[in-house]
Amino acid sequence: MEFIGKFHPLIVHLPIGLIIAAFGLELLFLKKDNPNALRSIRFLLGLGSITAIISAILGYFLSMDGGYDDRLIFIHQWFGIGFAVCASIFYVTRKIYKHKIVLWSGWFVVLLVLTIAGHFGGSLTHGENYLIESSPGFVKKLFSYEQKKQLNKPLDSAVVFEDIIQPIIKQKCGNCHNNRKKQGGLNLQTVAGWEKGGKNGQLFKLEEVMESLILERIYLPVKEKGHMPPSGKPQLASAEVALLEWWIEQGGNYQIKVSSLEKNRRINKILQPEFTEKNIYDQILAPAFDQNALRRLQSEGLRILPAARGSTFLEISFSGDTIVNQNQLKSLLKLSDNITRIDFSFSGVTDEQLELLDQFINLIHVSLANIVISDKGVSHLNNLENLQYLNLHSTNISDDCLADIGEISSLKKVFFWNTNISADALEKLAKNRPDMKLEN
Repeated sequence: MEFIGKFHPLIVHLPIGLIIAAFGLELLFLKKDNPNALRSIRFLLGLGSITAIISAILGYFLSMDGGYDDRLIFIHQWFGIGFAVCASIFYVTRKIYKHKIVLWSGWFVVLLVLTIAGHFGGSLTHGENYLIESSPGFVKKLFSYEQKKQLNKPLDSAVVFEDIIQPIIKQKCGNCHNNRKKQGGLNLQTVAGWEKGGKNGQLFKLEEVMESLILERIYLPVKEKGHMPPSGKPQLASAEVALLEWWIEQGGNYQIKVSSLEKNRRINKILQPEFTEKNIYDQILAPAFDQNALRRLQSEGLRILPAARGSTFLEISFSGDTIVNQNQLKSLLKLSDNITRIDFSFSGVTDEQLELLDQFINLIHVSLANIVISDKGVSHLNNLENLQYLNLHSTNISDDCLADIGEISSLKKVFFWNTNISADALEKLAKNRPDMKLEN
């Protein structure tokens, strides 16, 4: 059955082409009474229905091989069967009922079911984002497509597997070996999947690296059966293969950092460009702000100015304001994408008011020095993905807030002078986040 099922990808395109050809003829002879065209349409519909039934049967046999996402298989399978049934019913009813409403309703249903079945078939083969990943930016934004984020951390603090190996594998192998689709019983999306391997065994051998299954498959000639990724798919570059070999040779540890591994000249040359720290301001896209809105805020007493002449970045200061107006804070949300720095030092801002900060997604600098806030106020900063500098000097924070601070991956420098944080807790944070400079 498994062998017969392999013919599904070959046969599945026949009913698609036949039905679309029949629809094309229908449109071509829409206003012409041509008996030959009518016979051709019925012939194509009939043949399309038969091949759709055969394709559905072969698809069922192929699904028995396993390694596919159960949810996608279920949807694709039933829409495939639905397409075969709809096409067959339409083939019969088209001759009996010649009313225009029946005719075009039939075509609408058949083509709709065909489109849905085809889409989920493509998702099984190429991954769920196969249409979106190459689409224009506005389409990706519409569907909330998450693109690969470039790392913004020093090289030595990068975790080899998580920050170097896994992004390569996700891009080149992730469509077929993930939580949803485990082709060959292999899931490369998780550490557990790497450790388990697939139906052909473990992925690598530490004692004989070059005999590791994952490397054997990569080094096979592209046209040979078993080569991975398959012919026609994006292949691993030689530098990417070198990094994979290097990691396996060094023990294939899933938690080890770059700083703990020996690196030869070639590996250093490959890694350095990828992990050179980038200027955060070059990575933030801040739209041009409404000048009238800025002037209105300034007229209300807010000290808000562009970071530089002609810049789309804004900086705001509440420093020394004993009372921070809640309505003023809310009015700033109109310019939240542009605000990169807020200074609350020596102000009366409260824990509750700081809750609004998680909507200022492009904040880079935040000063909370010399204000009466607690750990609760710091917890509101967790969602600030671009935050790099945080001043907590002379506040009431304690050890309890360090877990929240440690989770802000973008943070580079934090000031802790004159707080209730213990030396032991600070030392623990320093070990967990060697990329973060702690000033105490």
